[in-house]
Amino acid sequence: MSNQSYDNLFQILETGGYPVYSSNNIYNFTEKDIQNIYSEKRIKSTGNLRSYNTYILNEKKYLNIRKFVEFNIETYIREILKVSIDNKVYVTQSWLNYSKQKMKHHKHSHPNSFISGIMYIQFNENCPTAFFRKDSMFSIVPKFTEWNSYNSGMQYLYQKTGGLLLFPSTLEHMVPPFEENSFDTRITLSFNTYIKGKFNMLNDNLTHLNL
Repeated sequence: MSNQSYDNLFQILETGGYPVYSSNNIYNFTEKDIQNIYSEKRIKSTGNLRSYNTYILNEKKYLNIRKFVEFNIETYIREILKVSIDNKVYVTQSWLNYSKQKMKHHKHSHPNSFISGIMYIQFNENCPTAFFRKDSMFSIVPKFTEWNSYNSGMQYLYQKTGGLLLFPSTLEHMVPPFEENSFDTRITLSFNTYIKGKFNMLNDNLTHLNL
């Protein structure tokens, strides 16, 4: 795994050729935050449960969490992706995921989104997030002595409670089934973003677009 630290705020993890942002700064959930999160109405999703509300970060009671998310998004797009200040990235939808013993979340990406993220509210170390390489690197697979981020098609990423991961929304990922001896509920906040402003390829006036 290739890591690079920037001012101790975050690391960049090379996952399937994509830069995945892993925050080193941690949000400290208050008792009120946890009460609110547990009190959200839940409905069945694909393999787990999610909040009925899919605009969680629009709620005033989650304002501090939203500020934390937006700070890290801004750091990712400016410091790593080098997105111009002519473009603004903003949160669109956001929802809570709840996974209990034997639950999982299917392999998927996030359409209609620019950058997506996962914030870990109650993390279970037996249930990381798995990310997938989009295309096979080789036409033939040799016998490897060990797996790493360069030769494997899937990579598990871990975060601490209060940390988050940010990644291009096209990057496929999933949550594997809980271990049978795992009893703690895994709770995460997922969110999507979109981008607006003035667009054009570097030094190419024929790709201009206003959104």
